[in-house]
Amino acid sequence: MIEAGFAQHVEEQTASDMVELTGQDNSRNLTDWAENLAILNAKRNMLENRLRETALNFVRYDSLHDKSKMSAKRRLLAVIPSDRRAKMDTMSSQEIIHSYYWSDLYKLILKEWRLFDPVFSDKASFERDCEIINDRPDAHAKQIDQADFALHRRSIDRIMETLEKRT
Repeated sequence: MIEAGFAQHVEEQTASDMVELTGQDNSRNLTDWAENLAILNAKRNMLENRLRETALNFVRYDSLHDKSKMSAKRRLLAVIPSDRRAKMDTMSSQEIIHSYYWSDLYKLILKEWRLFDPVFSDKASFERDCEIINDRPDAHAKQIDQADFALHRRSIDRIMETLEKRT
């Protein structure tokens, strides 16, 4: 699969951008590409797990301390499209948050921004970083170069560093 992705990446390069890849060079480029994807995956997975737990805890705390608000479970379900929401209705809050897609997670945070503003403070930057992270190069068979890898890493690192400093 990685080789097929790399082959597609190489085929899509214009002739002027192409560097002749033979033998050792081709193998090294394939290895670099795979290592970069692995690094992005690992960082994104760690961030996603940390953000899930943080979001769940913030929403739970707010629901417990303000009885006029919906339960944490209802608030978690509120950002889910109705077709998926019906299937998740019998789940616990923990199960719901772990069934979230990345886009569900950051939609929850944006919807509940009042809770997360003290952590992230810049809503536009947070949203931009989340969009970049959601534009996964490994999942969408997109052409990606070192600048794209750097952009993804920077967005992931920025959110993770903010979480580590402020939560």
